[in-house]
Amino acid sequence: MTLPIIFLALAAAIAGLLYAVSLVLQSYFYESPADRLPLRALAGGILAAAFLCLWVNINTKASSKDKYGTLFEFNATPTREFQEFTATRWHIAKDAEGKHRESKAKFVKVQKAYVENGDTGKPFRLTNSDWLVTSIEIPDGDQTIVLNAELFVPKEGQTGELRPWQPGDEGSPVYSRDLIRVFREADGRRSVEFTQLGSPGALQMPSRGGFIGAILINIAQFVVWFVIFWPVLRFTSGPALGLALAATVVVMLFVMPLLFNRYKAPAPPPAVAYLVPTSVNAQAEARPAAGVA
Repeated sequence: MTLPIIFLALAAAIAGLLYAVSLVLQSYFYESPADRLPLRALAGGILAAAFLCLWVNINTKASSKDKYGTLFEFNATPTREFQEFTATRWHIAKDAEGKHRESKAKFVKVQKAYVENGDTGKPFRLTNSDWLVTSIEIPDGDQTIVLNAELFVPKEGQTGELRPWQPGDEGSPVYSRDLIRVFREADGRRSVEFTQLGSPGALQMPSRGGFIGAILINIAQFVVWFVIFWPVLRFTSGPALGLALAATVVVMLFVMPLLFNRYKAPAPPPAVAYLVPTSVNAQAEARPAAGVA
């Protein structure tokens, strides 16, 4: 369904609903309905439909699903699958100098499992009796994302119990073979969580901007409804606040999920590359070549 059709359908439906609700409530609360009520309801329907269509367009074109969704379902932590990574292993046995040796191994995804250098006989293991994985490196274009295993320190007053290490904790942090599950960037922004069987999940990339954007757009929806009920439809401020809150909740629960699923952003046009003529006479022969990225 295209956005213009959604806009027209929403504007008509909301305008009719606003007119009916205002006619009934204003006749009950006040001496008479507001003047030119049909025109006011139409203006309110157009304003609400325009905002909701803008919201649909923003959320649909976002970098991840429901990045700017409603408060009940927005996702400010998009994920990204990765096909390979390099694991740094910390060996239990010490070398001749009394130090723990480290080694690296590359793992690639074959079907649904990660195996060492493509060898299906060497599946990835988070730990074994000889070593445990302390960090992983994920390719990211020309760069590499380094994620370190969570460290742990003893819980205060609880013998044998551990809790995640935090900057400022006294004592040396340790790795726990039983608790090691999450690998994080040094700044804590991105992370990968491993299953109990030791399989890595997708790369999680929390977005502070996405979180703030989702909150603001939901608040903006409430403001739009309040403007519609107060200055446009001429309700007093108290009833306008209540009606705006009710409309906001109904739209977030029932309307927006349906619109997000019904509307699909149009695919971008195919890339077009133009041949660059090498002479004046060649300009007449140059033609655009479609489908070349």
